[in-house]
Amino acid sequence: MSLLTKYKPCLILLLTLCFFTPKAQADSTSITYNRLEVLMNVTNSISRFTGNGINQTIFEDPFLFGLKLSNKNKTHAIRLGVNFNVNRSTEDLNGSSKISTLNSWAPLVGYEWRRKLSSKFEFYGGLDARYYYDINETNTTNFFSSSNISTIFNNTQKGWGVGPFCGFVYNFSPRISILTEGNFYVNFINIQRKFSNDGGENYTYFENRNLTSISPSAPSSIFLLIRL
Repeated sequence: MSLLTKYKPCLILLLTLCFFTPKAQADSTSITYNRLEVLMNVTNSISRFTGNGINQTIFEDPFLFGLKLSNKNKTHAIRLGVNFNVNRSTEDLNGSSKISTLNSWAPLVGYEWRRKLSSKFEFYGGLDARYYYDINETNTTNFFSSSNISTIFNNTQKGWGVGPFCGFVYNFSPRISILTEGNFYVNFINIQRKFSNDGGENYTYFENRNLTSISPSAPSSIFLLIRL
C-alpha cells in the first residue's frame, strides 16, 4: 500500500482546512456565544504523514486534548488540558512471566488572555499549573518451585509545575482554527527508583530525590481548535 493511499484521509482533511473559505460573509454576532472550544494535538499525525516521527514524553508535550471556556468577548479564557500514556504488556518466557506497566498523566489548568493581530491572526498568553504522574513498573514472576518468586522494578516521577505560556492562532473560519504555543515551566518533581524481591512487600531504594527544573519549550506542537 502506497503512502498516498495510506494517508489519503489525512491529506483530504488538511487540504480542506487549508483551502476552506466561507462562501457567505459570517455575521459578526453569530459566534458571540460560541464560548466552548475543543482542542486536539495533531502534531504526531502530521509528523507521521510527512515521515518524520517524533518521540516526546507526556511531560514535553503541552497536552493531547484540551477545552477552553472564553468570556463573551473572547478576550480571556480558562483552559483545561491533559496528556496521558497508559500501556500494559505481558511476556511469557521459559519459566517466568513479565508484566510491564506504564501509567503516565499530566493534567493542567490555566488562564489566558487574547489579542487580535488581524482578522485571521491572534496572539495569546497566560499562566498554567500542571501536575505530573508517571509510573513505569516491571513485575517478573519466576516459577522455579511451588512458591512463586516475584521481583518488581519501579520508576516513579510525581510532582507539579507552573509557568507562563504564549502562542499564535490562525483562523480558517469562525469555528475552525489552528494554533501553536510555547511555555516556560518551573517543575518540582520527586523521582524514585526502587526494587523489590518479595512481590512488593519491601523495597530497596536506588534513588529518592527531589528535582527542581526549568523547562522552556519552543512552539513545536500544532493544535486543531473547533468552536462549539
